[in-house]
Amino acid sequence: GYYRFELPPGLSYRQYSKYLLKTMPPHVEQHYRDRIFKFLQWWRKNGPQKGVTCIPDYAESKLESRKQVPSWRRICKVLIKNDYWCRGLSFGYNKSLAKQYHALYGEESNT
Repeated sequence: GYYRFELPPGLSYRQYSKYLLKTMPPHVEQHYRDRIFKFLQWWRKNGPQKGVTCIPDYAESKLESRKQVPSWRRICKVLIKNDYWCRGLSFGYNKSLAKQYHALYGEESNT
């Protein structure tokens, strides 16, 4: 869906992403760091013309919403929305992660 937020003055999206990660509980921070690492690694290896060398702070909104380009703004949105499964970074539902999530938060697993 549509989601808008204000970037704090003086920060880039990359800096803001790092700040948001530092404010999270350690286990949640590590989960997001792992996902972000995979996201960046995939784009560097498989992006347009076989590899993106530099992840921009932001790109054209339409391309970002179609998930056609990587950007630090996409990463910020995932963190702000608390998108645990990182669907905003093109990740899908993962059974092993779901088991960890349900064990961590004490919910019954539907998988």
